[in-house]
Amino acid sequence: MLGQVYEYLIKHFADLTNKKAGEFYTPRSVVHLLGLILDPHEGECIYDPACGTGGMLLECVDHLKHNQEDARTLKLYGQEKT
Repeated sequence: MLGQVYEYLIKHFADLTNKKAGEFYTPRSVVHLLGLILDPHEGECIYDPACGTGGMLLECVDHLKHNQEDARTLKLYGQEKT
């Protein structure tokens, strides 16, 4: 629920500034698909060169939890220009 509120606020902010919401976040459905494609496993390194709010990194953590793997072993890295 909190994630949905956050996404709504980001989109609303983008609309107010005449910018596209895509500059601020990637839609949850796209992030979920990326997590499935990456198919991360325990001990792997995940790097997001445009992590923004870290949605893809968190999706990778959720992916491991869903597969009953230890998500604490992931090494997560990200950067953001803005």
